[in-house]
Amino acid sequence: MSLFLLETREMIEPILIQPDALYDDGALRQAIGLTAATLAAARRAGSLRYTRQGKRILYKGTWILAWLEATAASPQTAVGKAGVQ
Repeated sequence: MSLFLLETREMIEPILIQPDALYDDGALRQAIGLTAATLAAARRAGSLRYTRQGKRILYKGTWILAWLEATAASPQTAVGKAGVQ
C-alpha cells in the first residue's frame, strides 16, 4: 500500500467566521485546521491581532478575516507558482 493512501486527510467542513464573534485559540486552530505554531508565528509577526485574557488568547472574527484576506494569494501569484501562464 502506498504511503500516500495512509496519510490522506479528509477535507474539513467549510466554516463561517462571524465578524462579531470571539474565538479562543483552541477553537480557531480546530476550526481552520492550523497548528498552534502557525497561529503563534502570525501573532509574533503582528499580522494576526489578538487579545490575551488571563491565560486565554482570543481573536475577534473581523481580525481573523482580515488576517486571512491579507495572506491570501492573488490569482496571478497562484498561477505563477504553478508554473502555468
